[in-house]
This record gives sequence, C-alpha cells and structure tokens, in this order.
Amino acid sequence: MPAMIQGSLRLAALLAGALAVPATAQAATFTVDQGAAAGCTAERVCKTITDANAAVADGDVVAIKASKTPYVEPTIVVTRKNVTFEVGPGGAVLTTSTATPGAPIMRFGDGTTAGSGDGTVLRGIVLSAPATGGPAVRVSAVGTKVDASILVRATPSSVDSAALLVDDEVADGITTVSRTFVVNSPASGSGQAAAAVQGGAGSSLLLDDAVVVSGALQGAGVGIAGGEANLIRRSQILASSDAADGLRVVSAADSDPDKAVVVDSSIISGGKAASAVAAVSEASTLPGTDTAGDIALSLVHATLAGSARALDLDANSSGPFLPLLTGGGDGAGNITASVDRSILSGTIAADNNDGLIGGLGPLDIVLPANSVGLTVTNSDATVPAGGSGVTVTATGNSQSAPESLFRNAAGRDYHLKPGAPVIDQAGAQASGFSETDVDGQPRVGGPASDKGADEFFNTPPVAVLGVSNAKPKSGEAVTFDATKSLDLDGTPLASYVWTFGDGTTTTTVVPTVEKVYSRTGTFTASVAVVDAQGAPSPLASVGVTVTDGSPPVITSGSPKAGAVRKLYSVRTRVVRREGRAPLRRKVRTARRITLTGTASDPSGIKNVQIALRRVRLGVPKATTTPAKSGAKKAQSSRCPFYDLTSNSFKVLRCSKPRFFTVPVREGRFSYRLKVKSYPKIRAGVYEVIIRGTDDAGNTSDLVRRQFVIRIT
Repeated sequence: MPAMIQGSLRLAALLAGALAVPATAQAATFTVDQGAAAGCTAERVCKTITDANAAVADGDVVAIKASKTPYVEPTIVVTRKNVTFEVGPGGAVLTTSTATPGAPIMRFGDGTTAGSGDGTVLRGIVLSAPATGGPAVRVSAVGTKVDASILVRATPSSVDSAALLVDDEVADGITTVSRTFVVNSPASGSGQAAAAVQGGAGSSLLLDDAVVVSGALQGAGVGIAGGEANLIRRSQILASSDAADGLRVVSAADSDPDKAVVVDSSIISGGKAASAVAAVSEASTLPGTDTAGDIALSLVHATLAGSARALDLDANSSGPFLPLLTGGGDGAGNITASVDRSILSGTIAADNNDGLIGGLGPLDIVLPANSVGLTVTNSDATVPAGGSGVTVTATGNSQSAPESLFRNAAGRDYHLKPGAPVIDQAGAQASGFSETDVDGQPRVGGPASDKGADEFFNTPPVAVLGVSNAKPKSGEAVTFDATKSLDLDGTPLASYVWTFGDGTTTTTVVPTVEKVYSRTGTFTASVAVVDAQGAPSPLASVGVTVTDGSPPVITSGSPKAGAVRKLYSVRTRVVRREGRAPLRRKVRTARRITLTGTASDPSGIKNVQIALRRVRLGVPKATTTPAKSGAKKAQSSRCPFYDLTSNSFKVLRCSKPRFFTVPVREGRFSYRLKVKSYPKIRAGVYEVIIRGTDDAGNTSDLVRRQFVIRIT
C-alpha cells in the first residue's frame, strides 16, 4: 500500500477502542451474540444483527459482540430512525449472504419511506463485500454517519460500485464518514468507473479524519455530485488508476443546484494521467439545454500531488438558449476555486465554454458563455495565466519541485521533508479552519504554519541497537550496530552517541562501533541517535555479559629447569656379626620426585593438567643443557609420555601429550611420581608440560620445563 496512507493504520486502534454513542434515557440496547438462541430474548439478546434490526425502535442501540467469526447475514436495511450499530473492543466483520449482484451489506433507509433510516450511526465494524456485493454501505437516508470503521470492497468482482454510495434521492442533509478507512479495490478483468466514496446529487458529504483508497482498476477516490456543505477535513484520498481523479466534483448538465466543496488540511492524489482534484460542469448532449449548477471550491492547507494536473477546472456547460432581446444571461456551470496556503504539485488547468451568438430566422438567440474564476494565495503552485472567460488572481505564491517538498513523492508519501521550502511560510492559523494538520498535530509547529496539509515537526529518530555477541570474553572485540535506526520524518541521521556501561563513551558518525571490555561483569550498552536537526532519540539499550577472557597464570615450581633428580639414594649398611667380619650391604631407597607449581585466575581455577615426556635417554654431559637436547628431540613426530594408568611410558604423537589432572589447593598444585613406576623410568632428560583452565573456560599456553632424572 502506498506510503501516503500508512498513517491510516492508526484507524485500527480507533476501531478497537471505539466507544458507544451515549443513548437517550428511553433508548434500549439490543445485544447481538452469535452464541445466543435464534431471534431475540426478553432481555434483548439477539442471535443476529438482522434479528436486532427487526426488533429495535427509534433511537435504540444495537451492541454487536466482538467476534473472530464474521457475521454473514442478508442485506441489513435500517428503517428505524437514529439507531446506532456499534461493536466493542476487539472488532467484528460483517459481510452479506445476499447473492443478488450489487446488493449492499447495509442500507441506511429503504429508499421509499420518508424518514426511513434517518440518523443511522455505524461504529467500530469492518464491512467486507463479497464478489456479488455492491457497496459496503448504501445510504438512502438523511444525517447518517459511519465512524471508526473499515469499509472494504476487495474481493474480485464484476460489479462496478462504490464502497460507500449515497443515493441521489437523498434530499439535503450530510452523510458523515469519520475516522474510517475506505478501500474500493476489487480485482476484475476490466476497469471500473465508480468512485470509492460517491456522494449523492441532493446531499453533502463530510469526510473527517478519513482515508479513502481507490484501486488500480477503479474510478475516483471520492465523487461529489451535489450539496453545498461538502467538507473534506484532515483526510487522505488516493486514486491508484492512472486515469482516475483523486476528488471529482461534477455538476451534471441537468443538476441546477449549486455545489460547494471545502478541502481543509487534506492530502489528495489522483492517477498519473489524471487530476488530484477535478471540478467539471458537464455539457448535455443537446446544446442549449444545460442547467448545471455552479461549483465553488475552497482549498485551505491542502496538498494536491501525484497527478499530471493538481487542479482541473473544466466548465463544459453553457446554458439554455436565450432570446437576444432579453439581454442574454449567465451561462450554466460556472466554476470558482479559491486556493490558500496549499501545495499544488502539478499543473492547473482552467477552461470555460465561450457560448454562441447567432440567428434563427428573424430572431437572434444567445447560447450564454460561462466562466471560471481562480484565486491562488500564499500557496506553492504553478499558476496559469487567465484568458477569455477565465479569471486568475495570484498573490504571494512560491513554486517548488516535488523532490524538494515531499518525504517520498515516488512512494506517494506527501508529508513534508526536512528543509522543505514551504515550512513556516503560510502565516498564522487560518481562522475557521482545522487547528490540526492531516495527522492531528498542531497546525502551527514553528514561527508560522506550513503550506499544505502536513505541518512539519522534527520528530526524534528511533534508535535500534544490536550486538554481535552479547556474551563476549574480556579482551574480545564486540560490534554494536545501530544500522536499523531510522527517522520517520525523513530527517537524515547525523551522529550516534554510545555509552558502554563501563564508564566509557564515544560518538561516531557511522552506525557501528567496536568495543573491547577489559573487565568482567554485566554491562548495559546504549546508543542515542541524533538527527541532522539536533533531535536525539530515546536510548536503545542492550545487555552485555562479559566473562573472563584471560587464561590462568601457570608457573612451574619444582623441578627447576635443568635440575637433576635421582630416583634412589644408595647408602652402605654395615651388619656386624659376632666372631665374623662385618657384612657391608648397599641399600637403595626411593626418593620423592614431585612436580609442583602455582595456578591463579580471577575466575577461579577449574583444573591443572600435567604431561611428562621423556626427551632422550642417557644423562647429558655437563656441556649439554637439557633444553637444547630437548629441542632436538622435539623435532621427532613420536614421543614417549608417562601414562598414569599403567605407570609406564607410551609412545604417542608429540603434538598430543598424554595429560593427567592434578589436584590444586589454594593456588598450588603438585604431583608425586609413584614409586612403583620407578622401575620403568630410565635415566635421561625429561620435560614437564603444564596447562591450566579457569572457570570461564580459558586455557593457558603450555608451560614447559626440562630436567634430568638419574637412577642413583
């Protein structure tokens, strides 16, 4: 759906929260509940809307219970006066089961009985027409109102009809459409000419805070054929067909009452090859028989855009033949248009009928000319020159390209963009007109009001923040990303103010930033986005839990590098024997060989593991250090490692030491070689390989120490 009408989504909230019309003290309320018994009970609980409609008296209320299941009923014809049909929070959908092509879902009045259906109010309901359906609502009564509702004709249909249709026979009065979304877009194989909302020839239309959309194969957005009290206020009208006008006001050749339309604080857009607003006084097929009434247009704070012609004033009618002896007369279907504080993006066309003066036998006759009058004041428009029968008055106007005015003209979003040249250029509040703009914002948002329907307010941007890793380790870089931040009014984003929660901040002009936390903890990172006009967004935040990213510190204690350790100590034991020579015996005692060290980490130590590798056999000479010998041996791909299970050495890949876990107490670890393994230990150079892992899962680099083992 075009961006122009995206703001209409607010109608859903209005629909869900629609309130009942206050009833008079004598009014009765009939509740419609699909779960009730057929008909209506003595407590006025009815199963269908049809049942309730048949039971009401003048001034009663029909309260329709919200339901996810559509109400499918025959066309509901309201004949009582001042009856209100309303749906509570949650909404409901009503469609028709009537198979007659062109049948409406609801009809206000029966079209024959005087006063039938007058004053009907419909509030808070969705009316969805089926393929055979005509209008969602047909108005055959005076003073009716559709409020906070949605009228939809979208099902493929060959029936050419408006979504809301007012009969020409409705005399006087105003049909009101307020806070309502009207869509007339049934897909079909051929184009259709009906407007989405069509007024009658004898009454007026009031569109208040409404959105009207006519589809790509349909006619005008709104059609007006009569009435002198027509008002389109704070509304948006869009015709999608290239050849369809946004608002089309027609004075038919045989419709002599004058027509008047006021457009106040509204956006109107027609098809690319059509007009945003067209006023046409039609000529009859038989010249000299025209009686079309005059048309008066008043546009105040209007935005007409998206069409080849912003405004088309086409006075085709002339008037009846008049004897020249009578002094002639004014032509029929004169058009006047007053444009004030508005934006007309596109051309303005104005044309009248020049009439005819001639003779018919002995009697001269006149076919009177008519006229077009155009006044454009303090607006942004390309104003044409006047001509014969066309009077143009222009005062204090500007002329701007659409791309300098609108937020997204290509997407049919005709709200003002930041810096548009029409901002603060329309003077004070126009007396007697809407005090708010098309979106309900105050009409004056700066030193003066803006031209057009939209009053520009620099709304703060919206910050959106993401993080590449919400659980990084200390020392690990994380990326904060505010790329999805946006400014709904189109103001460019200028800077990003970052707060990382650890006492550091920074400001960038790009939407991403990299951060390294040096300590552990849980931090709240935030960003405020600032637009080009200096408006900051509310903060967007994301939590980051930083765990320990530093490995534990491991030191090797004993044996020291290059130390010599003996497996056994040997001493001579003298055994004295009486009368015999002493017996000398050598006694071998196992000595302790303990591998020790320390391990520390702020997160705590999970474990320490040790591997013992034999670098080479044989005790090195004094001039050869164990480290150098070990370096040579390390070049081999196979190495003998001590195996704790078998208490022996097993040859494995040098790159995969056989580690075993040793106990750690108060930051110290130790492991004593088992004496029973000593027989399998041969003299040579050995290497202790140590690694530690902290409670955060960080593992240290390998710590290596070489030492020498001698047997004795």
